[in-house]
Amino acid sequence: MPANPYESPSSDPLGANTAAGRGVTPRVVSELVGTKPWVRMMAVLGFIGAGFMVLGGLGMSGAMMTQMGPAAIVFGAVYALMGLIYLFPAIKLWKYGTSILRLQYSSTTDNLEEALTYQRGFWKLTGIMVIVGVALGLEEVARSVFGDTATCPGWTSPCCA
Repeated sequence: MPANPYESPSSDPLGANTAAGRGVTPRVVSELVGTKPWVRMMAVLGFIGAGFMVLGGLGMSGAMMTQMGPAAIVFGAVYALMGLIYLFPAIKLWKYGTSILRLQYSSTTDNLEEALTYQRGFWKLTGIMVIVGVALGLEEVARSVFGDTATCPGWTSPCCA
């Protein structure tokens, strides 16, 4: 029964908990809230892993400086740069977890859309990183099997010159 008995009847053919009603079903919210602790855990592990990679790269540069000279700085910088790149998926996951928290308290489709946008961004970035990693791995396999000239015709390695 409506709160006002003198109000004219209205029809909501899509229901009150649909996008047209600007609400999100409690089950959708519950399911996403159930993933939030795992999303946060993976984001925190991503931050920790990226931090260790940056510290490892800096430590590698210092420890190998006496043996390799300036080349150690390059290896350490590349390793540290990889650690910084791994920060981006962790940031995406953290933002996804934060948007789930907002959805938990508001249950609006705007917050649901925001959460799904961050989730899509995470998976898109992760997919691109996997494709780049596989491509670089295949290049290294080709180099090890066929030599450096297989991937760079006309180029000779400085160590073999």
